[in-house]
Amino acid sequence: MKRDMDLIRSILLDAEENAVDETDFYMPEIPEYSEDQISYHNGLLYDSGLINAYRTANKTNGVRYYVRRLTWQGHEFLDSARNENVWNKAKETAKSKGLDLGLDVMKELLVSITRSMLFGS
Repeated sequence: MKRDMDLIRSILLDAEENAVDETDFYMPEIPEYSEDQISYHNGLLYDSGLINAYRTANKTNGVRYYVRRLTWQGHEFLDSARNENVWNKAKETAKSKGLDLGLDVMKELLVSITRSMLFGS
């Protein structure tokens, strides 16, 4: 499955709004995406250290990752990605260069755009 940065952002926004305590977990509901897509991206976010998650596995549903809460790094990334204008400008910049960006480079680009908006360049 291909990584979808818009879904990554949507999950982080949802997790910030709906964080649960350490003994609970949930599957975000994002209308444009299937539970399989969301679970896969929850796993990517967990692997990258942006969320705390709970992993289950069974023969019926396969592996599922459920969100508990954002980590410090998740909050940091989301603070850079929250603004819709900044997010869209970062995606447009990457697309105009013909690039697919990973999380680290995307965060750097988001921070750079935010700094440019704040301080000019």
